[in-house]
Amino acid sequence: MFNQVTEIENDFDPNLSRQTNLTKSVSRLAAVQIMYQLSMTDTSVVEVINHYESLLTSKTLDESMSMMAAPDTSFVKDLVIGTYPQIESIDEIITKYLDESWSIDRIDVLLLNILRCGVYEIKDALSVPPKVVISEYLSISDAFYDSKISGLVNAVLDKVVNDLRPIETN
Repeated sequence: MFNQVTEIENDFDPNLSRQTNLTKSVSRLAAVQIMYQLSMTDTSVVEVINHYESLLTSKTLDESMSMMAAPDTSFVKDLVIGTYPQIESIDEIITKYLDESWSIDRIDVLLLNILRCGVYEIKDALSVPPKVVISEYLSISDAFYDSKISGLVNAVLDKVVNDLRPIETN
């Protein structure tokens, strides 16, 4: 397990404020966006994260985000740096749980990165309850896709939980 997981493992506390939980949700969305950018460009992880951090510190973005929770940049980095080096093994896990009518090549790049981040958290962020992980990535998929695609996200992540963390599914 990566050292980056430490922050993620300490992430979930049912007593956290609503604002803190919103910050985690926004952070997961940011991580998916960074993973998408990495999938679409030849830019290095370091460059993309640095670009992302510079956007967060820009005055224009601060003004436009005043009504939203700001992402936790440390949590975002942990998710990206944890997920990105494991893409091949994570993609194998995703492929294993796709319905026979789907292939990983057929999955939209954004959707694939939603699944990748979700699988990473299920595998490596063991203190975050699986239901929380699934719920968070379902919310992200709901923002971009219809219920059929969200059903795919739910099915794949649920199968991953049942396989990798079966003791927690009861």
